[in-house]
Amino acid sequence: MELLKDKGADYLIQLSRGYWLSQSLFVAHRAGIFELLAGGPMDAEEIAAHLQLDPRATTIFLTALTNLGLLTRSNDQQYYNSPLSNQYLVKGRQGYIGDFISHTEYMKNYWEGLAEVLKSGQPLISNTYTEPDPSQLTLFIRAMEQATSLVAPEIIASLDLEGKDHLLDLGCGLAPITRLLLAQYPHPQITLFDLPHIIKMVRDISPLLNGQGRVSYKEGDCRYEDYGDRIYDVILISQLIHMYDPETNNNIFARAYRALRPQGCLIIHDYVLTDDNPIPWQGALFSLNMLVGTWGGRNYGWDELRSILENLGFSGSRLKPLTGGTSLIIAVK
Repeated sequence: MELLKDKGADYLIQLSRGYWLSQSLFVAHRAGIFELLAGGPMDAEEIAAHLQLDPRATTIFLTALTNLGLLTRSNDQQYYNSPLSNQYLVKGRQGYIGDFISHTEYMKNYWEGLAEVLKSGQPLISNTYTEPDPSQLTLFIRAMEQATSLVAPEIIASLDLEGKDHLLDLGCGLAPITRLLLAQYPHPQITLFDLPHIIKMVRDISPLLNGQGRVSYKEGDCRYEDYGDRIYDVILISQLIHMYDPETNNNIFARAYRALRPQGCLIIHDYVLTDDNPIPWQGALFSLNMLVGTWGGRNYGWDELRSILENLGFSGSRLKPLTGGTSLIIAVK
């Protein structure tokens, strides 16, 4: 989404109406409009009847969704999913991100408490990842998987893992990067490390990994557990460090350094704040999301992370921006 920063009052109006866009998407997804139209086109009255909605309100809503590029409308007033919605908003399709949309809607409740968080400095939410709410845990983990899966091919293409025998996926979630890596690299042994209830989800939801003799599992809390000494050639930390404060991340990186073999690589995938980021607002607002949703989490700047890694003994740290606003940091022991 392009923000009109050079348009004066128009920019402020655009910001103030931002919830119009997100709420339209949330309600359309929750109502099942995209799932319904995946079965074929319908007119407004048919859609209203199938979803038990008011016909007049539905017509106005469908017009808005069409102008947002989520639907298309034929000359005979039949509505279709747009190619965008067909690819990303129909469950079961490759690229589906519906759980990510639902999780973002869930987090909206906590954003409404931002003013209170600014006064107290404390989030209004328990830690969903370490203190699981059964009603939200699966949604959260699937949301993170879907977001990372979008950029996983670009991550794999950015890495050279030839000759790397053992990889640790730290805080693996549902391991979307590892699943792709298994298909493209036939040799590395992979250890998936996460909290016990997350590892159980990996085993239950990702049967592909269970059939791979190259995959092992380690249960624990990466904030406190030791990862071993000179075991791994590569340690991957994807979408994790934004959840934690600087001291916790420093300890995680220090354990990773000890666990890497000489010349081993630490690979960090996350939002990284830089002055030349093409969409800087995305990382900065994601940091606000961590403010309302975690105890101590935020996004980190490139200079800050590079300094931490160099102080621990890593060398050759480099930053590679990725599509969608996240970046890779690659550092060598």
